[in-house]
Amino acid sequence: MTIHIVEVSRITPAPNSDSVLNSSNLLTIPLTFFDLPWLVFKPAKRVFFYRLIESTREQFHSFILPKLKLSLSLVLRDYLPLCDRITWDPNEPKPSIVVSKNDAVLVSIAESDADFSIFSGYGQRPASEIHNSLPEVPVSDDSASALSLQITLFPGQGFSIGVAAHHGVSDGKTSTMFIKAWAH
Repeated sequence: MTIHIVEVSRITPAPNSDSVLNSSNLLTIPLTFFDLPWLVFKPAKRVFFYRLIESTREQFHSFILPKLKLSLSLVLRDYLPLCDRITWDPNEPKPSIVVSKNDAVLVSIAESDADFSIFSGYGQRPASEIHNSLPEVPVSDDSASALSLQITLFPGQGFSIGVAAHHGVSDGKTSTMFIKAWAH
């Protein structure tokens, strides 16, 4: 299975008149004692498959992908911490989520020549190849992104949306509610 990254986009929350982001200040949300153990775990990763056999590559990139980006931007207004990063400043007593005006979710757009039905079916599948449909979460020495997405097109077959969310920012319920809100 070969995957070609076509584009990497930064999707920011759509403007909202009563948003915290309207101010020029940073919003810092300190993590609680119960959040701290989750920092050492790798991000939770999931892949959602959508069969779409009647769409061409051009239709996907000109019609479906812009709608996915717009709907993501709209739903991110209600899930601001997912746009941001977890920081661990050595001068601070504990890590925190920093919400700033310029933060965004990284969305990788990819194409694959793999057989969509093998990956989206019910049988056993090679897990190592499914990992190619999952995004990497950018991590540095002093911060980590809260969320990364990868949309992979399987031309003439369908597409997948890979989600990697850091447990320090979202739990299973929050992640599921975000995906449902985006799909709605």
